[in-house]
Amino acid sequence: MPCVIVGVAMESWSIEAIYILFLAAAVVITFAGVRLSRYADQLADRTGFGEAFMGAVFLGASTSLPGITASVTAAWDQMPVLAISNA
Repeated sequence: MPCVIVGVAMESWSIEAIYILFLAAAVVITFAGVRLSRYADQLADRTGFGEAFMGAVFLGASTSLPGITASVTAAWDQMPVLAISNA
């Protein structure tokens, strides 16, 4: 089954388009990570829990979401080996 993004098989993408997509994703991830750390700092100040606690809980949970989603989706699709090995 070919990998399809935006309705076009990736095998037909040029290397330049793949680099641009990668760089765009890297920029979005960097921007989101900086904002997320600022929000965690603000939440720590407002709640009084402390920055270490908010970093461990809030940032740890939010960065684990893709792995949790992949494991739950694999289990939902009846692929227990993938769900267990991804956990």
